[in-house]
Amino acid sequence: MLILGYFKVKPVCLVYGWKDIADDYRYVAERYFPSASKQNKNIDRQTRGRLYHAVFSIVGYQRYDQPVELELLTYLNKRATLYVDETQLFKDMVALLESKQMAIPRYSTLQKVISSVVNTEEARLAALIGRHLSNKDAFFSADRSQ
Repeated sequence: MLILGYFKVKPVCLVYGWKDIADDYRYVAERYFPSASKQNKNIDRQTRGRLYHAVFSIVGYQRYDQPVELELLTYLNKRATLYVDETQLFKDMVALLESKQMAIPRYSTLQKVISSVVNTEEARLAALIGRHLSNKDAFFSADRSQ
């Protein structure tokens, strides 16, 4: 019940430790399940996966996976040709995930995707400049003198 509530507030799959949810757990258990066991132990990864699977089924969301990441990279690479602003790319990424009703992955995954997009665009621009710059030595030496 708690994972469903947390997910509805913020569609992110997080790992909650007992100390993080103790007050919420106590409230829900006392209010809705007064005869249930009040064990203070963390849930294991397999159980958490099953619970999130049930939550996704209830709210109509899907788990973030490799095909979604590839689609996201394609979309963001196109956006990066217009601007290379990590904050805006992040917002675009979250908006796309929400529009597709996908769970937002952990922050490190988001960072990895944004870094990949920025690096790809920087490499594309460097190759484009290298291809179209006729006198590279003059260009780079002029830049240093300023």
